[in-house]
Amino acid sequence: MNYKNKTLGEKDLNSNDFENQTFENCKFVGNIRFVSFLNCIFKNCDLSQALYNTTSFTNCAFPMSKLSNIDFGDIRITMCNFTDSVMENVIFKKKKIFILKDITFKNTNLSRSAFVFCNLENQTFDGCNLESVVFEKCKLKNTNFSNANINGVGFEECNVENTKLDINGFISYCTSKGFILN
Repeated sequence: MNYKNKTLGEKDLNSNDFENQTFENCKFVGNIRFVSFLNCIFKNCDLSQALYNTTSFTNCAFPMSKLSNIDFGDIRITMCNFTDSVMENVIFKKKKIFILKDITFKNTNLSRSAFVFCNLENQTFDGCNLESVVFEKCKLKNTNFSNANINGVGFEECNVENTKLDINGFISYCTSKGFILN
């Protein structure tokens, strides 16, 4: 079953499993609980007006979708593609390490978001807007920030190893730390 131009809430979603479904121009509202999405596509959807508890997204894609103001702490995401989506002011934080493996962020707007205790090893943020993002106590081994806007990004107590910045990112990072280019 495919869903198009619908507003979906608790009665439609809670305690259900959705597999190989396409959601197009849909809005998600309310307190979404005990829901599993597997191999689903969310085209131009607005998922930002709902709270998600004990929800999982596995091998899902979110092209041109809005996922802003979401706390991913109680959401399980695996092998998801957030290319060309808007994820402003989101929080990636769990009580123990949040492993963001096989997650695609390409041309994703992640501005004003927070990554706390995240393992971002081998992650690429190609073309992402990371303006004013905070990375706190994250593992940034082989992480690629090339072609990303990192104006005002904070790296607090991160384990940084072989992390890549392009020249614009390097200049932006240095000037945000008070360095003056001569």
